[in-house]
Amino acid sequence: MYPTIENITIEMSTFCNAECVICPNSKLETRRKLHLMSLEDFENTLNLFPNLKTISLCGCYEPLLDSRLSQIFDIIKNINLNMKITMFIGNTLLNLT
Repeated sequence: MYPTIENITIEMSTFCNAECVICPNSKLETRRKLHLMSLEDFENTLNLFPNLKTISLCGCYEPLLDSRLSQIFDIIKNINLNMKITMFIGNTLLNLT
């Protein structure tokens, strides 16, 4: 357990549909293997941080590509209803019309 940590960043997968100039993933000569963190591992990881206040779903991936996003939000809500969630997205999957 890590009781003093209040903010964490988790990279749920390595899937991304962009090649952003600021992303180290696009700079790698060989792409990382595609990987998807299991929901069980995600929940177990969150449970290691009993005083968590903020979780960032980001890294070198596009969170909106994860079809389990609503399940991920449910897990977070069940652990702490007041937890803040931040996501860094590429905006290519948003449809604002």
